[in-house]
Amino acid sequence: PFRIVTGDFKSDEYELKVFPKPTILNFDVQVVFPAYINKPGEKYENQGDFVVPEGSVITWNFYTKDVTEIRFRFDKELVTLAKENRNTFSRSMKVAGSASYSITPLNANTYLADSLQYRINVINDGFPSVFVTQSVDSALATNLFFKGTVKDDYGFTKLTFNYAVSARGDTASLAYQTELIPIEKSVNNQIFYYAIGLPGMSGFISEVLVFLGAFKSYPVLTIISGLSIILGAAYMLWALQKIFFGVLPEKWKGPWDPTRVKYKTDDVNGLEMVALIPLAIIVIFLGVYPNPILNLMTGSVNHFIELMRPFVYIGGL
Repeated sequence: PFRIVTGDFKSDEYELKVFPKPTILNFDVQVVFPAYINKPGEKYENQGDFVVPEGSVITWNFYTKDVTEIRFRFDKELVTLAKENRNTFSRSMKVAGSASYSITPLNANTYLADSLQYRINVINDGFPSVFVTQSVDSALATNLFFKGTVKDDYGFTKLTFNYAVSARGDTASLAYQTELIPIEKSVNNQIFYYAIGLPGMSGFISEVLVFLGAFKSYPVLTIISGLSIILGAAYMLWALQKIFFGVLPEKWKGPWDPTRVKYKTDDVNGLEMVALIPLAIIVIFLGVYPNPILNLMTGSVNHFIELMRPFVYIGGL
């Protein structure tokens, strides 16, 4: 209590009451990163500004004095935090976008309270990208090569080839299947590659001649390699059938451009047949009867063998 005295004046007795100010003594923040970045969680003390990847789970723990509630505003969302125990408040949330946030401690005597202002910047996780190209061997038209690149900021969990199978002429019942393509999961930019040669065509006969020549010197390795070629050809035939043949699903039929004009989705027309049929005849003819090409090669191959024979003896092969 106190009073004011001056000259012959003496005031009544007064009492000055001091109300406790709501105070955040300290706080910590725990960040659990999304599984796709393969990074352990981290804990920060008295730090409110962060840069985190999309999908991170952030938990704030506030340790206070004379605080009955905390108003936590994240972007446009306002949440009132209640005590978890004597002087502790917590807030946990998964962040999907950048935003500013504020923390305001309050008690029964608070009119205007100080607030803490921070910001979280979120790094969005872009979709993995896949680029695939198909090419044909310039020497052997039936050798088809598929080359692709996959990219992602944090590597990959897996790469699959997904397709639907239907009986010829029956598109009502589709069987969906998935094939796993081997990749290095920790590499965030890599190339995958496939090739195929079909029996009865020119690409296959060239592979057969290579294996026949190698079998004389390395029979076991040749057999193992031959099995891998058979499995690779079977896999690629299956993939080609599901990708390039069958009825086009309705959702891919367009239109795709502002003019509302559909892209070509029908089978090959007459002009395209004129270009394709001669190539197909040559490919099948050389696959069944390769002697015209082999006869042209025999002289130069024999000359090359004689040229290399001294080096073979020197190498002890």
